[in-house]
Amino acid sequence: MAAIAPFIVAPLKDLCVKEVAANFENTPDFGPLPDKYVKKVVDILPIDLPLELAGTSINDEDYWKRRCCARWSTLEVTAHAASWKQLYFERNLEDALEQYDPAINSIDDLRRLMTYSRRFVQTIRLRQLPSHLDLNIMFDCMINSPSSLSVHYSLKNVGMDYDRSLFGMKLADCRALARCLEKAEVRQPHAMRLYYNALCIR
Repeated sequence: MAAIAPFIVAPLKDLCVKEVAANFENTPDFGPLPDKYVKKVVDILPIDLPLELAGTSINDEDYWKRRCCARWSTLEVTAHAASWKQLYFERNLEDALEQYDPAINSIDDLRRLMTYSRRFVQTIRLRQLPSHLDLNIMFDCMINSPSSLSVHYSLKNVGMDYDRSLFGMKLADCRALARCLEKAEVRQPHAMRLYYNALCIR
């Protein structure tokens, strides 16, 4: 008769860690867990938790590093104050702004993202802005953030869909940026740095 393998029960502490992690989205609370067990919970949390929940509840840099590495292939954390959490929020907001299409995306969703992200964002680098979105919306939603803004009115990865009208600043962009500068001067004198490339102004 073949021997029956013994039934091994995982330690209660390990079971508790798994239970807290499994239910974290519904109950985002570490309770009285000691720090070493909080770390164990965070290490097994999924990286697709809702952004607002994760941003409010999780400061662990290893979690945000996992989340960043799963989403982007080229990362330079030193350009984001050496913080993986800051990197995630800045890159996430940059992507949202660069890819915003008023015909597809909700401006209210974008407002909510900017309003929530402002506590984690210091620098925004926009490599394209095909929507020519009025960036005053960002200053209205983010109050004293960002402290550095770089805007390129161009279009990435154009390929065969090249359209000259998509490149360069429009007069409306210039006026909008001028209003942004006025707000920046009032809120953070000498702190706002604004860069833009004006291939042409139409």
